[in-house]
Amino acid sequence: MTVDIRPGGLGTESVGALIDAHLAYSEANSPPTSIFSLGPDALTRVTAFWAGWDGETAVGMIALNLLDDRRGEVKSMHVLSQHRGTGLADRLVDTLVADARARGVTHLMLETGAKDAYAPARAFYARHGFTLRGPFGPYEDDPWSAFMERTLTCPPLRVRGMLGHGAMSHRALNADVMRGGLTA
Repeated sequence: MTVDIRPGGLGTESVGALIDAHLAYSEANSPPTSIFSLGPDALTRVTAFWAGWDGETAVGMIALNLLDDRRGEVKSMHVLSQHRGTGLADRLVDTLVADARARGVTHLMLETGAKDAYAPARAFYARHGFTLRGPFGPYEDDPWSAFMERTLTCPPLRVRGMLGHGAMSHRALNADVMRGGLTA
């Protein structure tokens, strides 16, 4: 069965069970003072939340929390173990990145664990363009935490049929405008 990614679902029993699994993993692998995972009440206050659904069962989730007009934080990324390696995590991150871009976000940041249990998560984020950085926002330096960020660039803009020019890239369009080629 195909896993469908949909916004919302926080009030459902299935998403509640997924959040519980996420929190249990955090509690098993980090001391209480170094757990920044969000519970169900806190997740209702994030900017956007998506769940991956296999039928009526939530099997993955991710949230975006805007820090300001240009910076967003990835929160509560979790995929159940039996669905890891299926591409669901990639699709969840792609969904969040597309939404963040549409909101004008230029930088995504996250906090994850720094110990061995979180090595797969750090490698996953690195494959998606995230690099290590220092603490941000409310976080302080913590040996149990790793902080990562990704700069979002806009995909190339294509302008079709503009004044008979055909399709052109954003860079070519800017150069043409600078030369005065697109005056009315």
